[in-house]
Amino acid sequence: VYAVAVVTLLPTWWLSIGAGMLFGSVSGLGLALLASSLGGAAAFFLGRTLMGETARAWIDAHPRLQAVDQEIERRGWIAALLLRLSPLTPWNILNYVLGATRLPLRGYLASLPAMVPVLSLYVILGASMGRLANPRDDGIGPVEWVLLGVGAASTIGVTVWLVRVAFRKAT
Repeated sequence: VYAVAVVTLLPTWWLSIGAGMLFGSVSGLGLALLASSLGGAAAFFLGRTLMGETARAWIDAHPRLQAVDQEIERRGWIAALLLRLSPLTPWNILNYVLGATRLPLRGYLASLPAMVPVLSLYVILGASMGRLANPRDDGIGPVEWVLLGVGAASTIGVTVWLVRVAFRKAT
């Protein structure tokens, strides 16, 4: 269901929260990452093959997406990785956009682990909600705190980077 939601551009944040509620922080994160990666890879291939021209026209029609496309061409997988670190970047659309760029498959795959910090936020939220139903649980542990810290730091870093790219392109 999660992978299909990614391909069909449906919101998946609630599925990540559900994974945390049902399976806990670590297992829920693993399942959400796997499903998001499978759906993302399918969307990447659709963006590359069936929807390539349509996606390319959409990018060309939006100046902000053009700036992102140029940055991806210039920086490759690192740009894709940085875009994935931000919770402000809609991943479901990004999968198709990356498929329409010249980013090679291995570069796309290298960007997938960058989903961990943001997915962690949703999964930990879900796991915390699940703990409310089971008050005997001890609460957030050290793994969750590390994942929350990495997520917050990466979000700040990517936001600063995107603002700098946008200002450079605007001038």
